[in-house]
Amino acid sequence: MDQRTVTTNDMIEHNLNAFEKDKAVWMFSEDTLQKPEKVIFDSLNLSDMRVLDLGVGTGRTTPYLAPRCKTYIGVDYAEAMIT
Repeated sequence: MDQRTVTTNDMIEHNLNAFEKDKAVWMFSEDTLQKPEKVIFDSLNLSDMRVLDLGVGTGRTTPYLAPRCKTYIGVDYAEAMIT
């Protein structure tokens, strides 16, 4: 059996191909929190925190998190996800 070593670059390329598609962007573009997210976020005291949201995607959680923390930065390497 042929075994292949998956590198970090392979994973990045796979994710970029998946998350740059219009359907993926649409699927992740909801603008409401899921119930578990709301429960977790409500339990956190973020008022004095600096938040770095890695893999922010379409920014679905940004309107909820940004006003509740001192500083909020969201980044994503899938350009199509940033809206």
